Amino acid sequence: MHTTPNFDFLLARNYLISLEDCFPIKTDIDLSSISRLCAEYTQSFEKYHAHKTYENNRFALPLVTDETGKSFYELRPQNKNELDFQYHTPFLKKIPTLHYFLDEFEDGYGRSHIIRLGPGGHFPPHRDGPTSDLYGEAFRIFLAIKNCGPRDFAFIVDDKRLHLRDYEAYFINTTKMHSAVCFNPHETLCAVLNIRLSIKNIEKLVEMAG
Repeated sequence: MHTTPNFDFLLARNYLISLEDCFPIKTDIDLSSISRLCAEYTQSFEKYHAHKTYENNRFALPLVTDETGKSFYELRPQNKNELDFQYHTPFLKKIPTLHYFLDEFEDGYGRSHIIRLGPGGHFPPHRDGPTSDLYGEAFRIFLAIKNCGPRDFAFIVDDKRLHLRDYEAYFINTTKMHSAVCFNPHETLCAVLNIRLSIKNIEKLVEMAG
């Protein structure tokens, strides 16, 4: 469903823009259990937007998918947005602390997944949104699970490198130009959670920041 943005939506977007580009948030998510899950289900990771002409060495494990169980495809050609993804996978159900965390955002959430970057695995510079779709805009929470520190991984937003630590959760403003690359010889593990853009959800985010 698409509609003209109303006052609350524009207010939520302005609230989001006023925040820092990145800040840590307090959660009770057991990130070490997610790391163990990834090790147990390493063969279940799927290619994540594989490049047609070169190896971008990135894979993902779905947590919240579409009605068909699929998650990793370009949204615009399918006339979908991040919040059209509402189906919980068995992997999410194995991480009850993450499930509980997502449910704290009372206005909802959408497509979410764990990402594994191999050596040289990367996301080239890009922006996520914003859109003019009241029902389709999201902000992103990033979970640093394994090898996300400065010796192993670089996440750059608006030409500034972020200083991330393993086993921490962050809000990152991905509507700005951003990129990421793994230079660990084995892998970097992280997760991206899409949260519906609303005043209530942003207030919850700010509350989590303390």
